[in-house]
Amino acid sequence: MNTINLRTMMEQNEEINYPIWHPFSTVAKNYFNQLMIERGNGIYVYDNNNKRYIDACSGLWNVSLGYGNSKIKDYINKQLDKISYCSLFEHTNSTAILAANKILDLLPDSMNKIQFTCSGSESVDLAIKTMREYWKIRGKETKDKIICIKKSYHGTYYGSMSVSGITQEETRRYGPLLPNIVDLDIPNAKMVEQEFTECAEQLEHYIRENHESIAGIIIEPVLVSAGFEIIPINYMNRLYKICEDNQVLFTMDEVALGFYRTGKAFYFNYTDFVPDILCMAKGINSGYLPLGAVTIHDKIVQVYKKSGACLAHGSTQAGNVLACAAAVAALEEYKELNIENNVLQEGIYFKSELASKLNRCNNVKEIRGIGLLLSIDLVHENKIDCLDEKKICYIQSMLSKEGLLVYRSMAGLILLPMLNIKREESNNIITILKSFFSNYLF
Repeated sequence: MNTINLRTMMEQNEEINYPIWHPFSTVAKNYFNQLMIERGNGIYVYDNNNKRYIDACSGLWNVSLGYGNSKIKDYINKQLDKISYCSLFEHTNSTAILAANKILDLLPDSMNKIQFTCSGSESVDLAIKTMREYWKIRGKETKDKIICIKKSYHGTYYGSMSVSGITQEETRRYGPLLPNIVDLDIPNAKMVEQEFTECAEQLEHYIRENHESIAGIIIEPVLVSAGFEIIPINYMNRLYKICEDNQVLFTMDEVALGFYRTGKAFYFNYTDFVPDILCMAKGINSGYLPLGAVTIHDKIVQVYKKSGACLAHGSTQAGNVLACAAAVAALEEYKELNIENNVLQEGIYFKSELASKLNRCNNVKEIRGIGLLLSIDLVHENKIDCLDEKKICYIQSMLSKEGLLVYRSMAGLILLPMLNIKREESNNIITILKSFFSNYLF
């Protein structure tokens, strides 16, 4: 559809049916009145009126290297000149192999097999299937429970939705969901000492008492949507050891955190262990084409190998050669641009400058962050009571009018800027936020 017709439709939006049913949206919502993004370049996107916005949430946390990256575009175009599709069901191809090897190069040697998916949701579904089948192969039919964490988010496929604690109000309408899913609390850095201890004891007691029926646990290390609740590294080390001692598989969902979002290639690199299963997507190819993946520990691979069992999973576009070409380019860019160092340096700068510039703003309680994943916790003027969801949504909308796109959580605003962001661009984001919170009171 050309721009002229599109503008006409927007002007006549009350008379014309809006055709797209958007994610997590009512069918009646009219997106003709929403921001209509037409193009992007670097950290910026432009609407249909050519107004420029800083995209401080990297699309949906996935456009890690910005829009219009020349290397990624070049690799996709070169792949198009060779072949646009190759099914991994019956064949293989050099581009998918290269992408797989570049991902595995970021991981310990014990992680040596990868299966491609089309999204983070699909990656989590595959992880659930693998955890359950692994124990069936080993003859332990009763080990089929999956522990998930309350307030976690893992996706919207049937399996990933079943283990997403934060969306239970919505997901109960699609029931019955997967059986034998156990939803438990996990200690986080916001808890006071007694609450932390009691929460840890309850989770650990459940694992020890029920290990004969538990296949695995799936962990989202930072519960971003739930209010940026961080599971302490020391506690994750402890929890992994308890799972290992009780024969419970440990899956790490790094769909959002993987590929340098927190500084290191993967968040588990901050811990003392290697997860049994690792889910990834978003930053795998900077969001240029749909792609996800699951990497599997050798101890699981060897059980499958010895048994001859088939991991019955696959989808038509999983490992699409164009998406894999984009992944190869993105992974090379991460290395050549020294993205790990940039994320660590800019993350420290962002957190420090935001804390300094916003410390006198009445609605700002605290700035928290890891790498280029930052939370601006918002409160009422009394500095105690959190702002409600409606006000946080309103602030997000007002910032959009100021030319800054941010994400939101139950605690406030989330910043997930591009990983190759420059200092001047960081300062532009900070300036907009300081001006905004200095001039408004909610």
